[in-house]
Order: sequence, then C-alpha cells, then structure tokens
Amino acid sequence: ARIPQVEWYQNDTYIWLYIKLPSVKLYRANWELTSFKFRTIHCNLPYEVCLEFYTGHKPESVQLASKAFHFEIRLEKLSQGKKYNWPRLTLSENKPHWLKVNVEKACADLEDSEDEDLKPTLCPLTLLNDAVLTDTESQASDLSDASSLASSDLISLG
Repeated sequence: ARIPQVEWYQNDTYIWLYIKLPSVKLYRANWELTSFKFRTIHCNLPYEVCLEFYTGHKPESVQLASKAFHFEIRLEKLSQGKKYNWPRLTLSENKPHWLKVNVEKACADLEDSEDEDLKPTLCPLTLLNDAVLTDTESQASDLSDASSLASSDLISLG
C-alpha cells in the first residue's frame, strides 16, 4: 500500500490529522489509546497510514470527516493545556518523510495568540522547513505490509 501525505496540527485540546487524499468515500479507520490506522482505496490504489502517537488521546472522542481536499481526523488529548502540547506527533523521534506540520493552521494560531511573547513577525522557520515536500515523498510506497485491501473491507460514507 502507498502512504499518503499527512499533515497535523494541535491546540491545547485537540490533535488534527489531515490525510491529503480528496473526497474519500470508502475507508477503514481503527484507533486505540496511542495509535491510529487508516486504510482506503483512491484512484484504484490502496493507501494506508499507521501512527503510534507521542502520548494518548481519548479514543471515544475521535471524529472523522471526508472533505473535498483531504480526510480529517480530530483526536481529543488526554492531558490538555499549553503545558501538555506534544513536541511531536509520533512516539518515534524520527519523523516520517510523509508527515508534516500543517503550517497554515500553526501560523494562524500564532498570529491569533494573545501572548505577545509567542507572536513572531514571521512563521517560525522550523515550521516552514517541515512543510517542504517533494514529489517522491508524496508518492511514497514503503510500507512493509502491502496486504491487499478489498472494497468489502471499507466503510462507505454514503
């Protein structure tokens, strides 16, 4: 299976994942306290994302939505507040090349901040560097488990 580009963003309460596949109609999503797995077929090609999170979220609060340009997942953090912001999305310190910070949301959040010390004149360079994407990264297919994904395994959004 291929791995789609994934962007993420957090605030004090939630983590958002944006799987960059447009208009997903059929999918399978599974999640536990510290993990998330998403599978779909897009343009007759299987796609799969498996994530082990930095820390836990509330599994009962997961919300899923297919949008015109991406598939959106919202997870509620177990521990909330600025001091509990995750330093990274994944448990591993090695960031997968297909995973990026959603720079647009992160910069907008910094601009809206009432804390003057947090307001940069420009978006932090670390966020901009994280947003660089090459064509080969967006078409990565390096999952070791390339098990077949049948249409009957997927959930329909109607």
